[in-house]
Amino acid sequence: MRLPFSSRHLPRLAALPLLCVAVSCSPDGATTTAPVAPTAPAPRALLGLDPILTTTTTTLTGTVGTVTGTLTSTVGGLLGLLTCPSQDQLTATKYIGPLGGQITVGDHQLVIPAGALSETVKISATRVSGTVAEVDFQPHGLQFAKPATLRLSYGYCSAPSKNVQSIVYLNDKNEIIETPPSVDDSTADAVVGTIRHFSGYAIATRTPE
Repeated sequence: MRLPFSSRHLPRLAALPLLCVAVSCSPDGATTTAPVAPTAPAPRALLGLDPILTTTTTTLTGTVGTVTGTLTSTVGGLLGLLTCPSQDQLTATKYIGPLGGQITVGDHQLVIPAGALSETVKISATRVSGTVAEVDFQPHGLQFAKPATLRLSYGYCSAPSKNVQSIVYLNDKNEIIETPPSVDDSTADAVVGTIRHFSGYAIATRTPE
């Protein structure tokens, strides 16, 4: 006698093909698990094994005139003080306070923005005599709450055309101990940079490798 077919068995019957897909069915009744594709390893940089290399280009806009360019690099080439015709010593003095101001000595200029100083200070700028384009600022050790803009001219010097000039901070032995961010404006024969404290600053030139 033929038994009646019940629709309740349909979900179970329909699941059988899916079961054979998920678990490979073989003729002898054995089951084998389908191989799983290997997971690609995470990039070494994300695991902290390799550094993530990035390139950053920074630009500086000078507040003296209109100067925009790429900051001079401190990597590559030979850096040395720019040699210029000998000049006599020249000193300028000015009182500058919280409202800011500027001081000029020869062809060199310093602009102190408002808010850089909390009180009025007697500032002197001395163009140092000799063959180095250097300006010494007093009082030594004076700190600025906001960076001041320094413009050093090398128009009277013979800078090689392929070289890049930059502002450097010198110690008492004329040794370069710091290279503040600066821009070489070759069209004006000047270097514009930012400084945060007082001492002696000069022009250096970098010979390409």
